[in-house]
Amino acid sequence: MARIAGRVVGVENPGALRIVVFAHTDTWYVQPYVAAPHTRIEADGTWSTATHLGNEYAVLLVNPRTTERHHPAVPDTGDDVRGRRARGRRR
Repeated sequence: MARIAGRVVGVENPGALRIVVFAHTDTWYVQPYVAAPHTRIEADGTWSTATHLGNEYAVLLVNPRTTERHHPAVPDTGDDVRGRRARGRRR
């Protein structure tokens, strides 16, 4: 396991939303665990969570009611997905 972290900017009341992190291996898996898909956002917009290692990562900004698990592709924005960060490769 490793840590992944970031900051939400340009959103009013980021603490009312959640982060869902995906790691890609053979498919996209929610991180750190399927049973714990949401990462809390601090009042200053920062967030941090554990992640399994993958080849690529994606981060979604979601409404707390979202129930993402794993997908062959990361969901697009719309409905409960408020924002999506471009995927990055592990170095």
